[in-house]
Amino acid sequence: MTEGTNNLLINVLLISKEDAILARLLAERKKVEGDLVAKKQALVKAEAESQTRQKLLTEKQYHSQRDEKVLRDEREKLVMRRKTLGTLGDYKTQQAAAREIDHSSRELNSREEAVLTFMGEVEAIEKECEVLKGSAAKLRTELEAMEIEVKETLVNIESRRATHQEERTRLATLINPASLSLYNRVKDRFPTDPAVVIKNGNCGGCFMQVPPQLVVQTSKGDTLIKCRGCGRILYLEEQVAAA
Repeated sequence: MTEGTNNLLINVLLISKEDAILARLLAERKKVEGDLVAKKQALVKAEAESQTRQKLLTEKQYHSQRDEKVLRDEREKLVMRRKTLGTLGDYKTQQAAAREIDHSSRELNSREEAVLTFMGEVEAIEKECEVLKGSAAKLRTELEAMEIEVKETLVNIESRRATHQEERTRLATLINPASLSLYNRVKDRFPTDPAVVIKNGNCGGCFMQVPPQLVVQTSKGDTLIKCRGCGRILYLEEQVAAA
């Protein structure tokens, strides 16, 4: 379309095409930026979860080591007490001491089983921590690569946006202010399809029948005709080919 074009409707169709491209570029930019934010949030969450589990692991390891030491010391004491049984004065005293040692030994065995179970839990958390660390490291690597890709993508989007914005600005100069203002109002209401084709005598937006006189006026292309139902700007298929 040249600068000398007098067909108002065709210029509006052309500018609506540029607006549609600009809208898609904006949506593309938001998606790319949104994906990057989501990746960062996923990394923060993974690192926080890893740190939380690591803190729990450290606490359980401390308690496990402490309990092991206590049991080891008590086991050594029982061994020493058994060794001293023969030094007791009489048989009854020895028997009473032996029963007491056996009772303490059974209790100690029960506590050792509990400690072993606890140690199993610690080992499970250790493995979980390794998995979480690995996941966080993978996310960090993915984020670093994604940041580079996003930076390049945004530069490309901005370059394309500038080109289409320049063309839109040029087209806007070909449309009289009143018609441009009307188009912008319709576009604000219907950002994805401010202009719709007449199909089989019906509006392509709301499907309301378009009176024949409006079809004739639309075909001239020298004024903007709005659908009486939805308010979108109407055009004919042949005008799309011309645009």
